[in-house]
Formats: sequence, structure tokens, C-alpha cells
Amino acid sequence: MTTPRSAGAALILIAFAFALALVPAPRTARADVRLDVTTDRTSLSIEESLTVQVNVQSQGTEAAEVSIPEFDGFTVLSQQVQRPMQFSFSFGARANVQSSSIYTFVLRPVRAGVLTIPAVRAQLDGKVRVSKP
Repeated sequence: MTTPRSAGAALILIAFAFALALVPAPRTARADVRLDVTTDRTSLSIEESLTVQVNVQSQGTEAAEVSIPEFDGFTVLSQQVQRPMQFSFSFGARANVQSSSIYTFVLRPVRAGVLTIPAVRAQLDGKVRVSKP
């Protein structure tokens, strides 16, 4: 047997569940990708080293697919990869996920002459970004 008080509580729970069902589910933000490639110099001697940094930022739940080229004409002295991520959520709004991949290479030329670092490519959900060589 239900009492008026327990029937009222059940009615409130049903109303709350119905209202909660009307709130849109959080969605992730649309995927986007950004690519920046920088060097610390544009000319150097054969005894010097060059630092190349590739920074790929992606918006969405997945990280971008990055294609790092071969560094023909250079010896890779060191390489490092960092992958920081940021998450932000708000009730009833989109969840925002931003991830980065930061590749740092220290290169030394193996020969004199004009050497070109080929283009870097980043792809996410059909969006492709290509750096300049």
C-alpha cells in the first residue's frame, strides 16, 4: 500500500527523470587540427646543430595522425615527444578535448650544401594540414 507521501516522492522522481532525459547529452567538439613547424635557424655550419619543432594541436576526441619525414642529409642527435592534453566539460554543453603532440628534433648536417627538411603532414577526420618544406 502506498501512502500519499511515498506516491508524491515517486512522482517527483519520475518528473526529475523526465526532465533529465530532456537535457541534451554532451557532445564532443568538432574535430580540427593545427600544424606548426619551426626551426631555430635557417643556415648553419657543418659543426652546428639545428632544432626543429613540430607542434600539432587537435580539437576533438582523437589525436591527429602525424607523418614526420626522413631528415635526409642530417643526423638526428636527439628527439623528444610531448603529448599534453586539456579537457573541459560543462553541464548540457559540448565536452571540449584539446590535445597536442610536440616533436622536438636536434639535427646535425652530414654534408655541406643546401639541405631541405621535407614537409610534415597531419591528418584528423579528413582534415589534412601540410607544412612548407
